[in-house]
Amino acid sequence: MATIDAIVMGRHTFEQVLSFRQWPYGDAPVYVLSSSLPAVPAEAPRTVSLHDCTPGELVAFAKHRGHRNLYVDGGQTIQRFVAEERLDEITLTVIPVLLGEGRPLFGSLPQPQAWLRHASSRVFPFGFVQNRYVFPGAGT
Repeated sequence: MATIDAIVMGRHTFEQVLSFRQWPYGDAPVYVLSSSLPAVPAEAPRTVSLHDCTPGELVAFAKHRGHRNLYVDGGQTIQRFVAEERLDEITLTVIPVLLGEGRPLFGSLPQPQAWLRHASSRVFPFGFVQNRYVFPGAGT
């Protein structure tokens, strides 16, 4: 997180994080993408701003504010960024719990995304495994 300039998330993720006992992002700017949230709740930190736009428009806005390294969180928000090819890399964390049901991680994709390049894996002593993949053209 030390290399992250700002965090992007959707309404559902934002509402979940807002329910935590402590705000996990410190003073980092947080952009919330939502077309249904009327305003930032009063209990949210001052670093939170609300945006009703496309991922591309948000990336341009963030760059204008000097935020180039964005951390994107939340299923639907990640799906939108993938669809617009706005991600350089993605980290998938495997947690060893069998759920038996749930939502697809990426939803419907217009085409298979099998061209991701594996960059690294990290195994944690408590069982989590993080795999980092790089999208083609990242950093160009």
